[in-house]
Amino acid sequence: MTERLPDPLPESSNGDLDAISQVAWEQSRAKLLDCLAESISSAKGWPMVTVTALRETTKEVTIDVVTNGGFADGETQTYSYRTTADGALEYRPDNVHYDYFRAIEAYMKDIADEWHGRASPGRDGQDWTSLSEHNPETFQYKAFIRQLPRIKIYCVDLYHELWNLKVKSWNAIHQELKNQTSSFLDHVADADYVFKSDEDPKRLTTESAHTDTSIMVEYLRKAVTFAFASTRDDELWNALDKVLILKTAKKILRLCRYVARPLRACLMLQTIAKRLPKDKTFKLVPRVPPPSVRLGVTVPSIDQAWERLRLPRPAQWAKENLMNKYGKIFREECRRPLSIHTELQLLAAYLQDPSLQPTFNYFGCSKKACLLCQTTLDLSSLGIRMRGTHGKCYSNWGVPAASIARMAPTLEALEKVLLQRIRASLQPGSRYFEHVEADSTLLSEMTE
Repeated sequence: MTERLPDPLPESSNGDLDAISQVAWEQSRAKLLDCLAESISSAKGWPMVTVTALRETTKEVTIDVVTNGGFADGETQTYSYRTTADGALEYRPDNVHYDYFRAIEAYMKDIADEWHGRASPGRDGQDWTSLSEHNPETFQYKAFIRQLPRIKIYCVDLYHELWNLKVKSWNAIHQELKNQTSSFLDHVADADYVFKSDEDPKRLTTESAHTDTSIMVEYLRKAVTFAFASTRDDELWNALDKVLILKTAKKILRLCRYVARPLRACLMLQTIAKRLPKDKTFKLVPRVPPPSVRLGVTVPSIDQAWERLRLPRPAQWAKENLMNKYGKIFREECRRPLSIHTELQLLAAYLQDPSLQPTFNYFGCSKKACLLCQTTLDLSSLGIRMRGTHGKCYSNWGVPAASIARMAPTLEALEKVLLQRIRASLQPGSRYFEHVEADSTLLSEMTE
């Protein structure tokens, strides 16, 4: 049940290392984009959904980054950068995102330099995936701090799962375990004093929570360290397999992997950094999200919209039920500002300026795409792939106003597809839109 990442390159002395390295790099790009999107997305929720894309030249590997909420500073939501001519952002040095983006770039560069012999091994004796010491200057610690809101949520879920096991299976588990990795299970399950304390969870997103005196932060740091070790310990999970039903064991392992995500990301970036093209620089370029838009037409009633779409005419009783149950909701939803999802932000920017289009037809994302975004990408001329859709639709999904004319062929094709799906869903006994998947998934091993 544990994971193993392969060596960055196969050992070889036959003079073909450059060719091997190029193949390894090409096989790593999708994982790199997904990993970066997950690492940059600092919290659950719509504003921090993050999408990445790759542009590669003979001298540079550039990662375009966009989030639904933009890269604003703290509660003031003021932007600490200016827009350059190509729509990218130039940071002021005090921007928290600037610090994290530069940390990613430095982390990748340091590992690549060490791998290619341009720097001495293990700068300052650093373990590239260690979070064992409180050192805010390492990228590992910065990745941990950025993910604090997520980590606490996962730790709470894991805590409840393990607390339930205390009554049923705890003694049996300890009899099976012979090493110290079980201390992670104890660490999480005995955390009542943390989760029932009076410490305000909102402090996790403030600078004051990132000090040595924060009980919560220190607890979560240890939890991430233990979780990372646990997910790579066969003995632990073999023991759980013996005393728990498979569904429960898998759920605990999945939560452990979520808790360990900052260090799992460091390990994956470490592997990919060794596959980066040898003489190319690596940089992240955040992009400005477009403003939300509103429908510039009179909002029709739900039965008028039904007729315009030429959908099968419902019986009178069904029509009255439709109006009574959904009429008001339909009008309210149509009056909401339309949000431009991250996938559409990048797609629109690339269609507007072909010189900025990605050289790899894949978008990394911190969560699966919605049904409308995935379908639009499938129909677009760029043929962008992603790691899947969760199958949900959002009523206030929209397209940047400046891109409607340029995207007209894609939107017309999208309209036909949606009408087909709506008509299919209206058939007796249809369960067309009932199958949805989890929004977030864990990245698998380093394979495409």
